[in-house]
Amino acid sequence: MKYKIKDIAEFNTKSLSKKSMPTVIHYLDTANITSGIIDQIVILDSTNDKIPSRARRIVEENDIIYSTVRPNQKHFGFITKEISHVIVSTGFTVIRPNPEYVNPYYLYIYLTLDMVTNYLQGVAENSTTAYPSIKPSDIGELEIELPSLKQQDYIADLIRSINLKIKNNLSTVNNLEQLSQTLFKHWFIDFEFPNELGEPYKSSGGEMVESELGKIPSIFKCGTIKDFCDLKYGKALTKKNRIPGAYPVYGSGGLTGTHKEYLIEGPGVIIGRKGSIGTLYLEYNNFYPIDTVFYTESKDYTPMFLYLLFKQYDFTKANNDSAVPGLNRDFVYNTKAVVPDLKIVNKFKGIITPIYETIRKLSEENSILEELRDTLLPKLLSGEIKIPDEVVVD
Repeated sequence: MKYKIKDIAEFNTKSLSKKSMPTVIHYLDTANITSGIIDQIVILDSTNDKIPSRARRIVEENDIIYSTVRPNQKHFGFITKEISHVIVSTGFTVIRPNPEYVNPYYLYIYLTLDMVTNYLQGVAENSTTAYPSIKPSDIGELEIELPSLKQQDYIADLIRSINLKIKNNLSTVNNLEQLSQTLFKHWFIDFEFPNELGEPYKSSGGEMVESELGKIPSIFKCGTIKDFCDLKYGKALTKKNRIPGAYPVYGSGGLTGTHKEYLIEGPGVIIGRKGSIGTLYLEYNNFYPIDTVFYTESKDYTPMFLYLLFKQYDFTKANNDSAVPGLNRDFVYNTKAVVPDLKIVNKFKGIITPIYETIRKLSEENSILEELRDTLLPKLLSGEIKIPDEVVVD
């Protein structure tokens, strides 16, 4: 049976006033959640911190939050018990499903389908506001076909389990990334790599010598980024000669689609040089870097090491051009750096390689799960894939 969203859900039912402002606020803004993944919840003390005027929407478990600006950017999410205490921005519409009609997560996965976000983006672009935006009523007027609640529960549980696996994998990847960066800093910034006895070099009395970069281990030397790698220019790829295929295409803003051919065998490091300068990406598979980026080549240092090395520098503000922001290759080459002994680098490689192999596998698993979910979802919601009655019986 078909329903309009406004008939099975309420919008923006609870808001904070200045008088009801709690002392401590856990605040979620639209920029800090994408496709259900929260980047940051800000903790604010109303007695000391300036509380954003947009920190007003009260949410509860099973609410749906949906950004009203540029729906195609997918700043939406589902409120779980763990985050039901947050206050969200008025930039969100808070949708409270009526469980008598619809499984809340079922409604969430419907509203986050590409066909829905693309439709709402079209509505937003025809709005008369400063930014492409929608109103709660634009969502309320959408129609949804609802199967029985038991079937909704089955579909919602299936998709939620896939999303949870993706989220957990992503959390593990992020933790491993942080661990890798911590290890790199411990070895090559703090100089606490293990000595011959397995003890931390610097704090165990390892010989340090003065240099233009401060005190460094006697077995290290001062140098520049040029000592680590060559920076190669990507190759132009126009819309006319780009044929979608299996290989990711990288520009300075990240992935820009796919191509049937690759230019570089992965893994490889990509650095933005035009437009979004200093951006940094590590690609495990074969890829195609276009002419707005550099990619690295090195005889002695693995892409994983180079990725962690470049993480120590901020080239995002190193604009060497006047019109379009640009990153000069010689500027990067001449950047001072401590060059470690290759024996230490190879020991580090033995530790870091299995970590990045796990990251690669989890990332590939997420790609497979996302493709499976995105293929199943429209078919399940439209009824193209029929769910046998015996599957949904209690």
